[in-house]
Amino acid sequence: MHKTGNILNNMPKSVQPKAKADLHEIWMAATREDADKAFDNFLEK
Repeated sequence: MHKTGNILNNMPKSVQPKAKADLHEIWMAATREDADKAFDNFLEK
């Protein structure tokens, strides 16, 4: 929770809901490979 909050606090309020969903996707990934793909997707956005 704290790391996610810190990341979101440094983003504009308008993108926080989508960023939170993307971060959750990284955190809940079944495999490391899936997490890496989700992370790359987060960085592209």
